[in-house]
Amino acid sequence: AKIADDAIESEHYTDGSIDNAHIADNAIDSEHYADGSIDNAHIADDAIDSEHYAAGSIDLAHMSADSIDSTQYVDGSIDLAHMSANSIDSTQYVDGSIDLAHMSANSVDSTQYVDGSIDTAHIADDQVTAAKLANTAVTAAAYGSSTAIPVVTVDAQGRITAATTAAISSSLTVGADSGTDDVVTVGTDTLDFVGTSNEIETTVSNNQIQIGLPNNVTIAGNLTVSGDTTTVNTSTLAVEDPLVSLATGNNSADAVDIGIYGLYDTSGSQDLYGGLFRDASDSGNWKLFKDNQAAPTTTVNTSGTGYAVGTLVANLTGNVTGNTSGTALTVTQAAQTN
Repeated sequence: AKIADDAIESEHYTDGSIDNAHIADNAIDSEHYADGSIDNAHIADDAIDSEHYAAGSIDLAHMSADSIDSTQYVDGSIDLAHMSANSIDSTQYVDGSIDLAHMSANSVDSTQYVDGSIDTAHIADDQVTAAKLANTAVTAAAYGSSTAIPVVTVDAQGRITAATTAAISSSLTVGADSGTDDVVTVGTDTLDFVGTSNEIETTVSNNQIQIGLPNNVTIAGNLTVSGDTTTVNTSTLAVEDPLVSLATGNNSADAVDIGIYGLYDTSGSQDLYGGLFRDASDSGNWKLFKDNQAAPTTTVNTSGTGYAVGTLVANLTGNVTGNTSGTALTVTQAAQTN
């Protein structure tokens, strides 16, 4: 009551006399602050909390470089909406961090490859198959020359012994049919298909080269035929060997008969068989037979339908066992029946 209005000015205050005890609650408002008077020196550490910031007040102008670290981000807060176009560069990726687990299916397209980046070093062995090659994709130029193609020479074991180049030719020429010598020409090289008289012949017809046996075949060396049946259809069979070996596989047991037989038909409606054989089931006796209606297999069925003992018409010398009929020129020690 004793102090007039506007009587006390800043000069009348003792330094430091206006402390917390002399300031009433809520007595100082923003109008009491001089512009710029609240600087770093007047703000205590940790005095400003998030509640003191106006919404949107922390913009780029109020942030220093490198002021935000990973600890300031809420998990998952950096999504597509918060990233600008072209904002992530190769420097942001940790080495090896882009692996299969982080790539979606079909995410890498041809546009992602640098031209020429798929080179020999990046293709595994045996990865390029015929199915991957477009028709006519492999040209002579692909071999390193526009005028040459590789020629590989291999030995009998299939090993590569030489590799050269030969001129390109777009033509394949097959020589005219000569019966024994047919020629295939590829470019400047000639390949002969040569037959051997009475052994091999070659023929050319309808763009095919056929290699086979002639009508008359001569085999200079040994011929071995393996199988169950060998059929010879010929009107004349000439064998130089004076002794023909039969039953050569019968060396461990006496289980099969040995002999020869033939086919005949006296009625025109019934096949009959007759021949000479050694009967393995009858002490190895040799027998003539006729009229058997079933062809023998490994044995002759002496009980087969029509089987009968054959007749031998011949001059005999030596001992004869059994009954005989006919005329004998000389008989010695013969037992006669009255």
